[in-house]
Amino acid sequence: MLVCMFLRETIVIMDISFPMRKAKELKLGLDQNFGEGKSRICSLPDSILHHILSFLDLKEAVRTSVLSKRWEFLWTSVSKLEFKEDLKQSDEKREEFMDFVERALLLHDSSTLHTFSLTCKVPSNGPVSRVKSWIHAALGHKVQNMVLNLHFDNFHGSFMLPRHLFVSESLNELKLDFFYDLKLPSFVSFPSLKSLSLSKVIFMDDNSVNQLFSSCLNLVKLDLIQCKWYNLKHVYVSAPMLEHLKISESDDYEDTQHHCCKFMISGPRLKVFHYVGELTNEYCISEAPLLVDAHIDVYSGSSRTEREAADRAHKLFEGLATVKDLCVSSFTLEVLTDAEELVPSLPFFHDLNHLHLEVGTDDESLCHTCKAALLKILHNSPHLESIYFEPRMRSDMFSAQLDPVPPCFLTHLKKIKVDWSLGCEREVKELMAIIKSARVLERIELGYNYGATVNGAILDVLKGCIKSKVVFDRCPLRLLVDKLR
Repeated sequence: MLVCMFLRETIVIMDISFPMRKAKELKLGLDQNFGEGKSRICSLPDSILHHILSFLDLKEAVRTSVLSKRWEFLWTSVSKLEFKEDLKQSDEKREEFMDFVERALLLHDSSTLHTFSLTCKVPSNGPVSRVKSWIHAALGHKVQNMVLNLHFDNFHGSFMLPRHLFVSESLNELKLDFFYDLKLPSFVSFPSLKSLSLSKVIFMDDNSVNQLFSSCLNLVKLDLIQCKWYNLKHVYVSAPMLEHLKISESDDYEDTQHHCCKFMISGPRLKVFHYVGELTNEYCISEAPLLVDAHIDVYSGSSRTEREAADRAHKLFEGLATVKDLCVSSFTLEVLTDAEELVPSLPFFHDLNHLHLEVGTDDESLCHTCKAALLKILHNSPHLESIYFEPRMRSDMFSAQLDPVPPCFLTHLKKIKVDWSLGCEREVKELMAIIKSARVLERIELGYNYGATVNGAILDVLKGCIKSKVVFDRCPLRLLVDKLR
């Protein structure tokens, strides 16, 4: 970092506003020599200097060309090209940005690119071919990681990414972020792609999307963030190497709010599944024997009836029976209990070891049916070892409900963690209920905000129930109670 600071202080700002046609004739260096041959930095191997340049913004890296002849063309071999347009800038500045992108790509040598990142507007009053040519040029350098964040404000034309992108043999990671139609060619093949992230894209039809997912034979990670599925009826997410799947649904379906797309998810190696949204669509997980980590956050919305969401939530939970780590929000529990008669049919979690409860703070206590869903999960998790409350516990979560006591409390539950403890009487009541029922409990961890005062009442009650000393960790302040029995 010291080297980067030195470079920033010594480089001279270059004028990047001259025309593209003269790029080949550009003289990037000023004949200033800062002790070439004597400078320790200049004597370093190219590989190290390229590594140093990788920490600089691309424009700063280009400006190092004026330091000396040794640095004149070093930037043309950097392995990472990142272009980010100021989306609020004037048309004149925008033209300068576009010229800079083209010069940088034109002057870059033939070495392989590790990363190409582009954030810009797609021109509404100019040729979109310029943007496509940049992407094509990066693909020509056999880029490994590509990030495209394209903005289509006031754009009303037709746009399709270069066909060459969808048959790239070099791409390992691809991120597409744009609120526009994703038009796919008839043939798609990503033999090396391991990570795919799609944000806000509008999918056009079932066949093209299913072809896209089935063409990624080595895909390990897939993120689908606020994508638009209202043109589709069925989506099959299946890849032989897929391990991590994250889906985040948008809540702005407007007049298409009653549309439902059905997702069939399977994968012999799927290990992690995260979902956040309103369950606007239906999800079914099957043939995923290695699924061990699930994070489910279903929140209420207007895009479907309570009963529809409840049915979809139960269908989703049917595919989570193999998980070892489960994170659910209190809103998810409430959605599950909107179909109260289905709560007894929640699956058994034979392998569940850790339960993470994201408890909302809007209401002081959980509704009765919500607590019923939580207790059913506890009763169906015989090997549960720890429960983590984030940010805090709620009133009457356990004190009035632990009858009968979940089997895991008697044989396996060893740790309770509360991220934000209030130390109040209600919280003491809940902890007491757990301590009295959890026969093998070994540790309670209570977190406090910085500067918080530990309520002496909670300490007195806990000391009266245990035979061990209390330990404080003050960064952040935590109450650690070990060896409770």
